[in-house]
Amino acid sequence: MKSKWTRNAQAGDVFTKTRTRNAQASDVFTKTRTRNAQASDVFIKTRTRNAQAGDVFIKTRTRNAQASDVFTKTRTRNAQAGDVFTKTRTRNAQAGDVFTKTRTRNAQASDVFTKTRTRNAQAGDVFTKTRTRNAQAGDVFTKTRTRNAQASDVFTKTRTRNAQASDVFTKTRTRNAQAGDVFTKTRTRNAQAGDVFTKTRTRNAQASDVFTKTRTRNAQAGDVFTKTRTRNAQAGDVFTKTRTRNAQASDVFTKTRTRNAQASDVFTKTRTRNAQAGDVFTKTRTRNAQAGDVFTKTRTRNAQASDVFTKTRTRNAQASDVFTKTRTRNAQAGDVFTKTRTRNAQAGDVFTKTRTRNAQASDVFTKTRTRNAQASDVFTKTRTRNAQAGDVFTKTRTRNAQAGDVFTKTRTRNAQAGDVFTKTRTRNAQASDVFTKTRTRNAQAGDVFIKTRTRNAQAGDVFTKTRTRNAQAGDVFIKTRTRNAQANDVFTKTRTRNAQAGDVFIIFYASFDVVLQHNNVFCNHYC
Repeated sequence: MKSKWTRNAQAGDVFTKTRTRNAQASDVFTKTRTRNAQASDVFIKTRTRNAQAGDVFIKTRTRNAQASDVFTKTRTRNAQAGDVFTKTRTRNAQAGDVFTKTRTRNAQASDVFTKTRTRNAQAGDVFTKTRTRNAQAGDVFTKTRTRNAQASDVFTKTRTRNAQASDVFTKTRTRNAQAGDVFTKTRTRNAQAGDVFTKTRTRNAQASDVFTKTRTRNAQAGDVFTKTRTRNAQAGDVFTKTRTRNAQASDVFTKTRTRNAQASDVFTKTRTRNAQAGDVFTKTRTRNAQAGDVFTKTRTRNAQASDVFTKTRTRNAQASDVFTKTRTRNAQAGDVFTKTRTRNAQAGDVFTKTRTRNAQASDVFTKTRTRNAQASDVFTKTRTRNAQAGDVFTKTRTRNAQAGDVFTKTRTRNAQAGDVFTKTRTRNAQASDVFTKTRTRNAQAGDVFIKTRTRNAQAGDVFTKTRTRNAQAGDVFIKTRTRNAQANDVFTKTRTRNAQAGDVFIIFYASFDVVLQHNNVFCNHYC
């Protein structure tokens, strides 16, 4: 053992210590300390336990060597395996302040760990970390962080696990790089399969604010995920999202949203699950595209079966306001649903609705409504459930079609049996006011119901009612009433229950008072 201690040798103040335990094993301990040797203040410590194995420990510290203040530490445990640990710290080396740390466990396998940190290196402040575990496999981990490097503030992180398989992870973050503020993240797991994940975010890069995200799991299968968002890129504000799971099957998901791109505000969404089957979903929305405001939605589940859903809505497209909806579930069966609505299309205001469930059976539902189409106001409704059986329902309503005001209703349940229901009503068709009702339940049996009413047809005011239950038996009921047909006021009633038996009842009166009188006599005698 050897020790040397000197205090204030011309302000050198030196402390030296050396210790050796086993010279054959080279177990050496050396320690040197100097305080204020021309303001250097050096501390050196060296320890070696087994020189054959290369186990060396070296530590050096300098506090104010021209304001550098360096701390260095190196340790090697197994030089043959390359296990080296080195640590260096410098405080305020011309405001550099560097911290470096390197560790290597197995140099043959290149397991290297390096860490560097710099505080305020001309306001750079850099943090770098690199780790490599298996250089043959290319497993590298690198991390870099910079705070306020001319106001850039960059964060970069890279990780590679298997370079042969290209498993790369890259992450970059920049805050206020001339107001760019960029965030980038990339991850690739299997480059042969094309599994790539990319993410980019930029805040206020000249007021663009872009967010981009891309993910690909199996490039051979075409599984791509892309997402883009831009806020206020010259008032564009675009959001785009694309997802593809199986490009061979064309499973595509695309979404685009734009707010106030020259006042268009477009939203587009497209989804396709199986292009071979034609499963397409498309949605488009536009607000105030030169006052168009269009909403379009299309959905197709099985193009071979033609299952199509289409929806279109337009508000104030030059004051048209169109709503269109189409749905088809099975085109081979003809199942079609169509709906159209237009508000104030040059005062047309048309509503059209069509539904067909089974075109082979002709199950058709049609509805049309028009308000104030040049003051016509037409309402039309048609329903057919089984055209082979002739089940037809038709309804028409017109208000003030040049003061016609027509109401028509037709219903047929079994055309083979002749079951027809027809109703017509007209209010003030040039002061005629006609009401007509016809019902036939069994045309083979002749069961017919006819009713006609006319108010003030040039002061005619005719009421006619005819009912026949069994034409083969001659069961006929006929009733006619006329009020003030040129002041005659005629009431005629004829009823026949069994024409074969000659059971006939006929009553005719030309005066309303006589009608009341003889009606009482008839009721007292027969009722």
